[in-house]
Amino acid sequence: MTAASASLTLSHGVDNIGWVTMNREDTLNAQTPEMMAEIADAVSAFEQDDNIRAIVLTGKGRAFSAGADLNYLETTITKSAAEIRKSIYENFMRAARAIASSSKPTLACMRGPAYGAGCEIAVVCDFRIISETAKFSETWAKLGLIPPLGGAFLLPHMIGLGNARRMILLGETVGAEEAIRIGLADRLVADSDLEKETSAFAAQLAATSPLGYAAGKDCLRRSLESSLEREWEANSYIQGMLLSSTDFAEGFAALKERRTADFKGV
Repeated sequence: MTAASASLTLSHGVDNIGWVTMNREDTLNAQTPEMMAEIADAVSAFEQDDNIRAIVLTGKGRAFSAGADLNYLETTITKSAAEIRKSIYENFMRAARAIASSSKPTLACMRGPAYGAGCEIAVVCDFRIISETAKFSETWAKLGLIPPLGGAFLLPHMIGLGNARRMILLGETVGAEEAIRIGLADRLVADSDLEKETSAFAAQLAATSPLGYAAGKDCLRRSLESSLEREWEANSYIQGMLLSSTDFAEGFAALKERRTADFKGV
């Protein structure tokens, strides 16, 4: 299944993987409010589709995304703070929320620039698979702005406060090898192998227990704001539900029988 609009292409390929491809190659996939609304809708639709077990976000051509569209940015100069907040919340932030809150594995498949809002969308994914051409930059500081879509919160936890300071306060660009070194990206592959390697990794994630994966994501998300005592209490309850699931019984049987588990999400 493949569907397309002027700015987005959706495809449901093999191994239960849903692909969301930013499709404005002539602008290096610069993001408009309309594109971000489509991303939010696409991720939400894949979230509700039981046949989709992992979601990949990527950009067509030689860039993941160069950030917000310059024509859109120019229009904000004449808008009120309330109007700008409405645009960001209802479109850009809705896309970031949909990706970050998805119970399913989310991966950014990245080559070339991931700047500004493009960097933010990559950061809120669970994993980032990059080619040697990938470049991350929170360009907001160069415009007198801040990262509004999650980077300012997530990056200190992902790459350490010092590295996050350089990206957010100085707008420094991080290349592919440094991204791997500091933990900003998870796998570095040859540019020609990017889609193939991303598909293989997504298939690996799609084969995990949907219940266990979703619960693990919730644990990690809460850990950013919770305490160890609260997590002990919450996780004992969650683990009890997981241990009584069919997925656990299947995983345990597969372990004993030395085979690959066939999880169903129940």
